[in-house]
Amino acid sequence: MSEIIEIVGRSFLALAKWIIIYGFIEFFVHGCGYLTLKVFSFGKYPASRQHNKNVCIGTGLIVLVAAIATISFFNAQ
Repeated sequence: MSEIIEIVGRSFLALAKWIIIYGFIEFFVHGCGYLTLKVFSFGKYPASRQHNKNVCIGTGLIVLVAAIATISFFNAQ
């Protein structure tokens, strides 16, 4: 009986972990990248008809790493 509970518990935690990671990447990183691309291209890129999720996520990761590095640099002084 305890093995079944352990399997169900691990499955639930794996699902919760996947949802949290996917939600972070999809909403926070993608949103940050999308907003950055819109601001720097004055609203022209990415167009609504384009499906460029990877570009938005990559830009979002770069922006978040740069923001963390900037905060770390100025906080260390």
